[in-house]
Amino acid sequence: MGRPLRPRMRGDLEHDHRTRRRRTRIGTPVSSRMSGRVAALLYGAAVGVSVLIIATAFFAGYELYARALANVEQQASRFIGGAQAALNRAVLGVDVLLAGSGEMVPALTQFADPAARRTTARLMDIGVDQNPLVQQLFIVASDGRVLAASGERGRSGGARMALPDGFLQAVLAEPISSLKFGDPVISPSSSSPVIYFARALRSPDGASMVAVAEVDIASLMNVLVQGADINGLEVTLERTEGMLLASMPSHVAARGGTSGQPLSLQRGGIVDIPQLARLSGVPAVVVARPSLQARMLVTASIPLSSALTDWRRERDFVAAIGAVLTLATLFGAMFLHRGIRRQWAVRAERAHSRATLDQALEAMQVGFVLLDAQGRMLVWNRSFLELFPWAAGLTGPHRPFHAIREEAGRYPFRLVDGNPHEAELTLPDGRVIRVAKNRTPEGGLVYIYQDVTQADLAARHIRQLAFYDVLTGLPNRRLLLDLMAGAVRIEEGGGHGAVLFLDLDHFKMLNDALGHTMGDLLLRQAAVRISMNIRPGDVVARLGGDEFVVLLEGLAADREVARDQARTVGERVIAALDVPFQLDAATTYHRTCSLGIALFDGAGQSIEELLKQADIAMYVAKTSGGNALRFFEPAMQSAVAARSALENELNAALAAREFVLHYQSQVDGAGHVYAVEALVRWRHPQRGLVMPGEFIGVAEDTELIVPLGLQVLEMACAQLAAWHAVPSRSRVQIAVNVSARQFRRADFVDDVLRVVDASGADPTLLKLELTESLLQSHVEETIEKMKRLKSVGIRFSMDDFGIGYSSLSYLTQLPLDQLKIDRYFVGGIGLDPRIELIVETIIGMARGLGVELIAEGIETVEQQRFLETHGCTLFQGYLFGRPVPAEECERKLDAANASGA
Repeated sequence: MGRPLRPRMRGDLEHDHRTRRRRTRIGTPVSSRMSGRVAALLYGAAVGVSVLIIATAFFAGYELYARALANVEQQASRFIGGAQAALNRAVLGVDVLLAGSGEMVPALTQFADPAARRTTARLMDIGVDQNPLVQQLFIVASDGRVLAASGERGRSGGARMALPDGFLQAVLAEPISSLKFGDPVISPSSSSPVIYFARALRSPDGASMVAVAEVDIASLMNVLVQGADINGLEVTLERTEGMLLASMPSHVAARGGTSGQPLSLQRGGIVDIPQLARLSGVPAVVVARPSLQARMLVTASIPLSSALTDWRRERDFVAAIGAVLTLATLFGAMFLHRGIRRQWAVRAERAHSRATLDQALEAMQVGFVLLDAQGRMLVWNRSFLELFPWAAGLTGPHRPFHAIREEAGRYPFRLVDGNPHEAELTLPDGRVIRVAKNRTPEGGLVYIYQDVTQADLAARHIRQLAFYDVLTGLPNRRLLLDLMAGAVRIEEGGGHGAVLFLDLDHFKMLNDALGHTMGDLLLRQAAVRISMNIRPGDVVARLGGDEFVVLLEGLAADREVARDQARTVGERVIAALDVPFQLDAATTYHRTCSLGIALFDGAGQSIEELLKQADIAMYVAKTSGGNALRFFEPAMQSAVAARSALENELNAALAAREFVLHYQSQVDGAGHVYAVEALVRWRHPQRGLVMPGEFIGVAEDTELIVPLGLQVLEMACAQLAAWHAVPSRSRVQIAVNVSARQFRRADFVDDVLRVVDASGADPTLLKLELTESLLQSHVEETIEKMKRLKSVGIRFSMDDFGIGYSSLSYLTQLPLDQLKIDRYFVGGIGLDPRIELIVETIIGMARGLGVELIAEGIETVEQQRFLETHGCTLFQGYLFGRPVPAEECERKLDAANASGA
């Protein structure tokens, strides 16, 4: 070690003191210059901070303004959505009442009989009582005479009804009966503003008449604004050309005046800002939505003077806070500068002193202590005291070191590689200090103390990455396999163990809907719940994705008892995961799990086989509906193998293009085949023709539906191109079903355009049939994709309309060409009057939306006649032909063309 460092003696300290005084005198001018620079920097920083505070206050006020305006828009949009839905329900209720009144109407000649008129009036009273918006219901002859009416007025008849000019003639002029509404008028009976809704009827003897409902405007507006508590809210019901029908609050223009220029709607119904309120004419946020009834809008206006009240108060508060902070910053800088000037000389003195006295020792990055042969301290440095702050009171020249050594001996320690001269201490705060000691030639000791915490943490981190899951902190697959190998060897003594394999149900839907960040939060919370609901000593690991494995050891030797013990743990885990997860302050998500259990007793079972068995049992639990537990049984393996074989066959069938299309005719009222629907079949090399019900479900589950749907589209487009050259088939459309999973893919539109372009098919003859499930989420994305395809001429049909997720507000925004009435409703025609009424309403809705309407599943002539009578003239079903191969379909088309010629 060489010569030991000498202790710091009194003469050294006196020399250092004289040196400090000399350096202080020499450094005074330098200190003054430094003080001036510091003052400039200090006041400059204060000014900069003040400017920053003022700018922050300004931008905070602007941000608050933008947020307040956005909140008002959201509030108006939420209100107008509810008002639109309420208006649609109210109008549909009135329409159903008017349509149903046709069943009350006797022959025109019978209205001369007072008894028949009273009977009709009583039935009408019942209908009015069931609809709170309708004040009175009338049956009016084509010349304006009241044939029957609800209430006391219905007991007599013959009087003429004061309807708006031309209203009665407009209702009767409709080629097909549909709902019409007139301008607001004053009711003769109640002297209050009302709107008349009407629908043309035909009596049993063929006479034309009109059912008229008198709707109180005040009641209708109360329905629209029910539950709304928005300061300054103005609500109007108006025609698309700007005529005001009704308002809340009441307005003088409510008798057919105008409320301003016709509105130009953006996406979501929000009108360009600035805009004037529809009633008061002041600047406001204005939102409008169309109703299902043509030419009718409902609008909501929130004046900015009311909407921005809270913002003005917040703006003033922010300005006051900014002013206070600015003044505090400037005064603080002034006082701080004075303190700096007073203490500058003291700081310089201390800096020079430390530089002189501690230059050598303080340059060391490790703790250093030098002892003499008697164990007394000669030299130590600051790094030593930083490692052991409690030793400051025990250090001093020639003080014994044994007190420090005894205190340090209380810490846990271990020898490094068995070397008695090198050890590692673990401090209470978790730091690891490596201590090395060596003898000096004079018989003293040198102690070196080094903080190796980071190196130790790095080693632990490497182990964590190698054996633990980064997201949840649980053991990963590698560590689990090691633990399972040990558990299998232990259970060879006669006990049982169990492997619980669990998978979160529909986890991918969460990632798709809310993003991977929310998915990671769910996985971390699920890991905590699983860990809290297993026994002490059990192991839970994450294999990856949403798959977890629980390893149970020490179960009973009796297999049935062990089975019950494993079931108890599994059911506890399932129950814990069946409670909704609070992902963040605004998101609560409910997710269940499927769990499979495989027991083992160490009798020659491999760990990979155990995992596979538990995985199979979990799969059976999931396919049975999820949120369930299943034990592995040998029969399960064969069922899973069969499904796996079917998946493999489907993959091979896609590669070999074994799928073919059959076509079912779609005809118009004259029986002409104007389109066909393409239906897929699997021409299996051994099983023959396989119907879609046997393989579509598996294709959906494994996402093979995407390449299968693409092949169907390619075959249909190729068929369109081939038929284009034959006159009898050149204008026949082909409808192709598109699954929601296929439509959701980012490259769906590009794939369709590529297939159409490559085949040479006329895109105007291609019709894509979508399901209502597309309205469950990502509606804006759905509309955008449809518009891109619509721009090249591709048509869209809403399949199975009426049985799925029907959002009437979104339905008005979709660029649809056709609605298809589901076979369930068609099958109820002639059997259930309520279903027939729903079919009539759907027909009226399609007419109001301006789209084609086709009914599927028609099997009888009576069903066709009913649909034709009520305005549906396009049909599909076994009555017109079953699905047939392309060759047979071509023969039918050619034969129909030849007979027509």
